[in-house]
Amino acid sequence: MQLTIDKTLEELIPPLTQEEFTLLQENIEQAGIIHDAILYFENSENGLPTLLDGHNRYKIAQDTGICFDTKRVATVHNTNQAMAWMLTNQLGKRNLTDIQKVQIALKHKPLLEQVGKDRQNTKHQLVPTLAEAKPHSTRSELAKIAGVGHETIRKVEIVNHRGEEDLRRKMNAGKVTPHEAYKETLRREGSMRKLTLKRDSADVESRAEALPSFEILANPAHQVEVGQWWQLGRHTLYVGDSALPAFCKS
Repeated sequence: MQLTIDKTLEELIPPLTQEEFTLLQENIEQAGIIHDAILYFENSENGLPTLLDGHNRYKIAQDTGICFDTKRVATVHNTNQAMAWMLTNQLGKRNLTDIQKVQIALKHKPLLEQVGKDRQNTKHQLVPTLAEAKPHSTRSELAKIAGVGHETIRKVEIVNHRGEEDLRRKMNAGKVTPHEAYKETLRREGSMRKLTLKRDSADVESRAEALPSFEILANPAHQVEVGQWWQLGRHTLYVGDSALPAFCKS
């Protein structure tokens, strides 16, 4: 059976190393047959039978002429569903570190969220009562795909978005664990907050010297207007009008 190869699907999962591919080819040639069926799906986007699982085995079969069986996956109908299926069923089989699997899963988080929403919408159509349909949890699905706990997913996401570059590199290289990188990110953020607060405090004190004093404010002859700043000892007071929507919003 001739199958269509979609480059997006073929490159979704990191390929086998040359050593792994050679070993697979030698085993297949010695057996003279490919035992596991090569999986495909009918792509509704172009109407073509498209390779889903078994890209390496299919290539070896094409090169050697060795026979193989095929099996259609009826639950997959388009490229997005195919990508989600491959992440769920193939990522765990690759010889990758946990952090590599997590990062690959997170890279495709928007895709998994969309597929999850589509799946949930289908459930809602079949189950009218929302309480009877389980809510979709992308983080739990990512954790399952990568073979880690959902807390690991959460911590890696935080390091990815808030961690410094050197820390991200160490985590991705396996020199520190996601938990260690997460704790260090929070520690650095805490240090930065303290430094910022210290600078802000010094700035307020320097500006306070130029503000009117509370004694002047107590003078009935002095006019108080909205928008003024006043110094009350070590505190500053901004004069506003709670009746003004713009002031309340700010």
